[in-house]
Amino acid sequence: IAVNVTEDGERFIVEAEIPGLAMGDIDLTVTGNKLSIKAEQRVMHPEDTRFLKRERMARQINRVITLPLEIDAEHVEAKLENGVLTVLLPKSAAAKPRKIAVKQS
Repeated sequence: IAVNVTEDGERFIVEAEIPGLAMGDIDLTVTGNKLSIKAEQRVMHPEDTRFLKRERMARQINRVITLPLEIDAEHVEAKLENGVLTVLLPKSAAAKPRKIAVKQS
């Protein structure tokens, strides 16, 4: 599957083209800094169908995307719209930069 991975200050955004699938067909898993996208697309036809041309086949999708920082798995969001899966992956608090106050001695 074709993907785009972008980043803003708070999160990573993964967009994946997966036309012909419903959200219920897709299994997303986040572990550490890895996003796993798994899906199975079935193409069903009546048993007595005779194909004149067959280009649409059943397929399995299994893609692992490694991100540069840990993900806050509790707050991941995903939506599927017009064949594009968009996954919003917030960076974990430990991975976000934080400002350190310097004290005068």
